[in-house]
Amino acid sequence: MLAENLIDLKQAELMIDWCAAVIDSGSLATTESSMAKVSVSEGLMRVADRSVQVMGGSGLTSDTIVEQVFREIRAFRIYDALPKCTNGRSPRRSNAMGDGTAMNIRPMRLM
Repeated sequence: MLAENLIDLKQAELMIDWCAAVIDSGSLATTESSMAKVSVSEGLMRVADRSVQVMGGSGLTSDTIVEQVFREIRAFRIYDALPKCTNGRSPRRSNAMGDGTAMNIRPMRLM
């Protein structure tokens, strides 16, 4: 579980770095920032959920920071646009086939 948390955290970091690079290039990055928002919020929710599981019953008590983090991340997902509402909801940027080729998404460069 801890290894999965590290993977989700690294993916979130890479998405944020990618989005920042697109913004730094002068683009508005509206699609990229939406993608990063959904991906990062979903990943952080998985990390928080696994952390509660690792802590067992004490993960839900106010004695640990895990409960506070879980509560705050859950609230972040609710008030920062529900990820399920934003998935696939960009008709002006997708083509009729729905394969995303018209979205002009820049590929990530790894190192």
